[in-house]
This record gives sequence, structure tokens and C-alpha cells, in this order.
Amino acid sequence: MSDAAIEIGGLALSMGGRVLLDGADLVIRSGECVLLAGPSGSGKTVFLKTLAGILRAGEGGCATEGRIRVAGRAGIVFQDAALFAGLSVEDNIRFALDHRPGGPRDPARIRALIAEFSLPGAARVHQLSGGQRGRTAVARTLAFDPPVLLYDEPTSGLDPALRDRVARTIREVHDSHGKTTVIASHDLASLLPIADRVIVLDPAARTLREVKREEAEAILREVEAAAAPEVETEAGAGVRRPSALARAGGAVVEAAARLGDAAIAALLVLAAIVPRPPRIRWGLRHIGYYLRLVAGPSAVVYLGSSGLLIGFIATFFTFRFLPFRQYTEPLLIDDLVAALGYAMYRILVPLIGSILLAARSGGAVAADIGNRCFAGELDAMRSLGVEPRRYLLAGVVQSFVIGVPLLMGIAFVLAREAGFVVFAFTHPEEEPLFWHWHFALLLATPGSALWKGTGWLVAKLLIGALGIAGISYFLGARPKRSGREVSDAVTAAVIWGTIFVLLVHFLFSFFEFQDVPR
Repeated sequence: MSDAAIEIGGLALSMGGRVLLDGADLVIRSGECVLLAGPSGSGKTVFLKTLAGILRAGEGGCATEGRIRVAGRAGIVFQDAALFAGLSVEDNIRFALDHRPGGPRDPARIRALIAEFSLPGAARVHQLSGGQRGRTAVARTLAFDPPVLLYDEPTSGLDPALRDRVARTIREVHDSHGKTTVIASHDLASLLPIADRVIVLDPAARTLREVKREEAEAILREVEAAAAPEVETEAGAGVRRPSALARAGGAVVEAAARLGDAAIAALLVLAAIVPRPPRIRWGLRHIGYYLRLVAGPSAVVYLGSSGLLIGFIATFFTFRFLPFRQYTEPLLIDDLVAALGYAMYRILVPLIGSILLAARSGGAVAADIGNRCFAGELDAMRSLGVEPRRYLLAGVVQSFVIGVPLLMGIAFVLAREAGFVVFAFTHPEEEPLFWHWHFALLLATPGSALWKGTGWLVAKLLIGALGIAGISYFLGARPKRSGREVSDAVTAAVIWGTIFVLLVHFLFSFFEFQDVPR
């Protein structure tokens, strides 16, 4: 149909192995306001995300067959708003406007939407009431200007009076902005009066069917009763367990899939080194945000403190527990200072500093991305035509590439100076220049400003940094259904980031130290 905003033909939709639709057909004409009714858990949200292009076949356990055609892009207003928590109301709307495909990006549009929905433009998301959050989500989607608007349970959790107000607002937006509107909800009382048509998602029949408005409530009750979950049988009862060979085969297949995912993730991390943001302004903003998170003042204090401790402990205990100190120290003092310089620069500061970064900065990034995922921000970016990794992964990777050498340099300088203070205190008879001269003796290269092994040092630091960045991002970006899963992602990021760093330094040790004087 030429005036169809949405055309669905023979659609089979499943999520995580559960079939939601099988052979479903539906046509929604341009300008219609359609209520998509169905029981809780019937797959309405999955269906809307599929229409919006957020869920694609093969991603997140989603599988589709059949035909889906949307005239233009569909914008979605999420149930929990999914606003960008770090931005103001105005910047949430500006993000959508800046990524609007084609057409002028007039800043006056932002002011108009803020006025239309009576929003406090400068307020941060955490300062908004529930109603303001919902209106901000609608304004942000309108700034993107999609021809189709999708609402996911817009009246969920509201009292009756507020539900009616939200329903009126949806209809007013539909009429004044000339959109095609699809509202997914099981709240017929508030939303039925504003709908032109009612479509029921029947999870038992796995289909979409249009019903008369006056019959909608009775039919939905029937569908809800038919979709009631069956009582689970006792664990293991009547179930044929797979053989050991089948279980081993499944484990091999899963391991291969994980290996393939890891390889793809590694390539994405490498690609993210080169900045390619959809919009330069937002790219720089995300890099700045993650640079503060990864290598901000608290990270400088954290790594700087570790450098001071490394310098103090290495120097103090080297001289304190030197065997037969009264005889050997006068003979070995030059070599001991040189060895301390070599060890701090090539081994101690890089290794300990990288482990600490995996714990501190890797955990912080995993928490940030995990919370964004849990709050729906990643889906919100996709609904606005932005692949999250173009900003988030790129910002994380580039902040580690910039921040790690900086932090390690600070840690090393403080370790060297802490060692000097200890040496000066324990060896007052030596000139101050003695320490600095002999400290770099094994590192200095005639005719070069770079110390010996700097290439190896930079290589292992950057490989470790890229590994921490990728691990923390991808563990954080996995789907999250609870705060517990966010915490689990942080823990896993710290553990696997640390293991990765140790492995990198272990492998480098086989090749790096061929130039050590014998």
C-alpha cells in the first residue's frame, strides 16, 4: 500500500529461543494512531524495538524472518524514558537534533520543544520528576523527527489521573506533529479512547490481530488467561539429559562462538583508536568524559601514590636487606642504583601500574557502560541512528590510549623521586647527583633522547590499555536486567583486565629483556 507507514508480512519473531510471533501480518497506514495491546511479557517491547531497528536479527538472541517495512525511521519513546543521565534536558534534545538524518538542524527547534512540553532546559536528568522525564523523552524523539512514533508502556506505574493526562498528551502530539503512532500497552482504560485501531499481540496464537474497540477489553482478558504460564514440572522430571558427548560438543561450539566474539571485539577496539565520530562535537565530548573517568585527578592521585610507594619500597628494602651490607654496599652501590632505575622504568611501575589501572579505571568504565546499558541509554542511541560504540567505545579506547602513558609517566617520576629521597636520607655522604646519574645508567642510549627499551615499554602499556578498554566496555555493554548484573560486570572487568595485563607482561618478558647487561 502506498500510504502504509508500517507493513509486516509473514513475520516470525523470536527472542532467546522463545517464539513471539509466527507468520504475523499487519499494515498500519500513515497518520493512524494504533494501540498494540497484549499481556505483560508477551513481547510488545521486543516487537517495538524490532520496528525501530534497535534489535536486529542475530543480536541479543533475536531472530526474525519475513518482511518488515517502515516508511522512514521509527522513533521510540521508552518505558523508563532512557534519557542520557549525564546531560541536561536541553542537551538530550540537542543530541537527537544533531543526529537527525538530513534536513536543517535549527537550534530554535530545541527551544520550541522545551516550551511546548514545559521543560526546564538546564535541569539534569536526576533533577526531573517522572512526568518531566517522560515529556523530555517525547521531545527528544520529536527532535529526531521520525515519521513513526512508538511508545512502550507510556502509562505504566502511573496513577489513573496521570495516565489519562499522558494519554491526552500522546494524542495531542500525534495530531499536532502529524505522526503515525503505535502505542504498546496493556492499559486499555486510558489509551483505548485515543486510538484509531486496536491490534492484539496474542502470545498463545503468536500472531497480531485487529479487534473492535468495544471488544478489546474482553479479548485482552481472554488472551491474558490463555497466556498464563504453565506450572513448571519438577526439575529434571521426565527430561532426557544430553549425553556427555553432546554436552562436550555444545561446549566446543559455545567456546568457538565466544572466541569469534572476542576476535570481533578486538578488531572493533583497534578500529576505535582512530576517531570517526558521527558528529565531531559529540565525539570530543565523549572523549573528554572518559578521559576524566580514566585519567582524571583521582586517577593521578591513585597512580601517583602507587609510584611513591614503589620508589620507597624498592629503594629502602634493596639497601636495607643487602647481604653482608657493610662489605658489599661500597662495592655495588653504583650498580644497585642503576638496577633500581632499570627495574622501576621497565618492570615495576609498568606492571603494578597496569594492574592498578585494570582495577580502578577498568572497573569505573565497566560500571559506567553497565549503568548506561541498564538504563536503556544504549538502546536510546540506536533509536536515534547512532551505534553506541561510535561514541562510547571510541571514547573509552582513546581515553586509555591518551591517559595510560600520562599516568605511567607521573607514577614513574614520583617513584624515581621517592627513591631519591630514601637514598639521600640513608646515604647522606653521597652527592645528590649521584642518584640521578647512576639511576639512568642502564637506560641511557648514546645519541638518543629515549631511554633503552622505551619502544617495548610503550608497546606493552598500549596493548594492556587496549585490552582493559575492550574488556571493560564489552562486559559493561552486555544486556543488563538488574543492578546485580551491573555489579557482576564490574567484578568480571577487574578480574579479566588484571589477567590480561599479567599475560601481556608475561609474554613480553620472553622477548623484551634481551638487552639486559650480563
